[in-house]
This record gives sequence, C-alpha cells and structure tokens, in this order.
Amino acid sequence: MKRRILLLATIAFLATAAPAQAITQSVSINDNFFEPATKAVNRGDKVTWTNLGTAFDGHTTTGDTPLAFWGSPRLAHNASYTTPVALTAAGTYPYHCTVHFSMKGKVQVPLTLAKSVRKITLTLSSAPADATHKFVVQRKVGSAFQTIATVTTATYVFNATAAGTYTFRSALQKNGTTATAAFFSLPKSITVS
Repeated sequence: MKRRILLLATIAFLATAAPAQAITQSVSINDNFFEPATKAVNRGDKVTWTNLGTAFDGHTTTGDTPLAFWGSPRLAHNASYTTPVALTAAGTYPYHCTVHFSMKGKVQVPLTLAKSVRKITLTLSSAPADATHKFVVQRKVGSAFQTIATVTTATYVFNATAAGTYTFRSALQKNGTTATAAFFSLPKSITVS
C-alpha cells in the first residue's frame, strides 16, 4: 500500500513538474488581416500561417526587425508557412505582410514566475541566449517599468526586500539594439508575504 501511495505521489509530481508539450499553433491569413491578430503561444511552440485569402499577389508573414526570426515567401491561396525555429523566449514578436504593409500581427510568449518565500524566479526562456542576443528584465515601479537586469541566462532571480505584489516583463533583445515596449512580454505579477 505504501509503495502504491509513493508511486502515485511521484506520478502526480512529474505530471505537474513536466513542461507543457510544445505544439504548432495556427494563424489564418485573410485578405487584409491576420486571424487572430494577436496569438498567444507557449514557450517552445512554433506558429503556422495558412493563407486563406484570395488576393492575386499573395501574402507573407515576416518578423519585424530587429527580431526577424522568420520570413515566408509569398504564399498563394491555401499555402502554409511555419516558423523555422521555436519561440523559446518570453516576449512579443510583431510581424507583417511584406506585400500589404497594413497587415500586422504579433505572437506573444509568456513570462513565467515562481516564488520561494521572497525569492522570485523569472523563467525568461527555455534556453540561454545565443551570442547575438540577451534578455532584458523589467520591473514595474509605480506606473512605469524600469530595467533591472540584462542577462543571457534562461532564468533570473529577484530577491524581494518586502512583502507586496511585484510585476515583471521581459524581452529578447538583439545585441546592439534597444528593446522597445513593442517587444516585451505581457506583464506578470506575483505576491510575496
């Protein structure tokens, strides 16, 4: 009986501790818009765009600079394109159609927070940054966000000095550029006592 309880407890722990399975998310390209215009995905997911539009000149999906991780060819009706890399870093990834400049969209990857007493661990990415990128971590102070760290590690630890609610966001930044507000993850809050 004790073995069975221990086995069930171990299975329950592994089920909650294991990361979510990465999947391929879908976005439709219609004439003059992406659907949905904002796509929330999990860290490690890829995105597939399928052109359902009938515009003669086709459509593209191209990541905005400086984080232009993908750029499709012109997609004819019913053609698809999948990001060549998984989106592993928290942040917002704006993109556009190079044929129809008014067509814009964004993919959002969430920041993950965990706490142990007053130690807050922010999971910024599934892996450390490569040699050409870094992660910018910001904390909300009053009504504005302030940069508290620029790191290449996949996680960042913030030690809260007092009880309260702390709000953070992060972005992947290409070296030599500045991470603008458009590239940061949605803010995430956590309360410590």
